[in-house]
Amino acid sequence: VPGSTCFAGCDEADLRSAIALLNGCPANPEGSEVTIAMGPDLATSCGAVPIPLAMAPTAPAVAAGACGDDNANRYNALCLAGTGVVLDGRGAIFAYAGDQICASCDGECTVCPGGPCANRQPALVVLRGARNTVRNLEMRFFPEGIQITQGDGHVVEHVTGRYVCEDAVT
Repeated sequence: VPGSTCFAGCDEADLRSAIALLNGCPANPEGSEVTIAMGPDLATSCGAVPIPLAMAPTAPAVAAGACGDDNANRYNALCLAGTGVVLDGRGAIFAYAGDQICASCDGECTVCPGGPCANRQPALVVLRGARNTVRNLEMRFFPEGIQITQGDGHVVEHVTGRYVCEDAVT
């Protein structure tokens, strides 16, 4: 419902489920927002314990709350595809827990220090639609950070990108 706040638990499955539900909703009227707040209620955020996000490849299927891109870098990133959706981390720390190494070569070389180059550089969030917002979170160790691929009026605010391998915001 426009103007409402939904709460997602402090794990990947809960967050993906909430995003998938909102991506399936009709567009919000101009100016209204729906917020996904991390934590079980207004008084509780996810705190200082990092939330591991595997961003595991599931091709040819699509993970819940993902865009379903054919671009492997974004394939299972969290995807805000609606209008006026706010992902408010409320201080949450998202930590990449996948199996791709941090490497800028992205398939352009056969061996990087420490092993083969990553053929995927998973992103944390992809923004589409219009007027979507990502705020109040920290991302750690993601090969790619936040990618704005379609739409206009998107906002990224109060996001800390520690230990980003490639780009924090694209």
